Amino acid sequence: MTNNYKIEKINYKGIDKIIHLYTLCFGRIKDANFFKWKYFDNPAGEALCLAANYDGNTIGSCVMIPEEFYVFGKKMKIYKCCDLMVAPEHRKKGLSSKLVFSLIDQLRQAGPLFLYTLCGKNATPSFRKNK
Repeated sequence: MTNNYKIEKINYKGIDKIIHLYTLCFGRIKDANFFKWKYFDNPAGEALCLAANYDGNTIGSCVMIPEEFYVFGKKMKIYKCCDLMVAPEHRKKGLSSKLVFSLIDQLRQAGPLFLYTLCGKNATPSFRKNK
């Protein structure tokens, strides 16, 4: 049940908690510099990173990365949802939806949104279900 999960914003200091989860979910090993570059040294601005914690362990995460685009000649900031991760033993409990909705709610406070994602076959049903 997702009521036991605590979702909170993380910054670069919390990235070490994401490294293990990334390896567990994607089967690839990345170091802290990779995440620093991808999430926090973005020329369009810092990404919004959320982590889900359960019993003191980070068991889920998702990120919205800002990008600058010109739409009809007007410079706009849009967000790409990426690196949606949930530890295998916590999947199928609605946590991925809760992470995405939490990100959207936080971004929506700043104004109108344009969001997109490019996801694999495992994440696509969750994104389609949540529109």
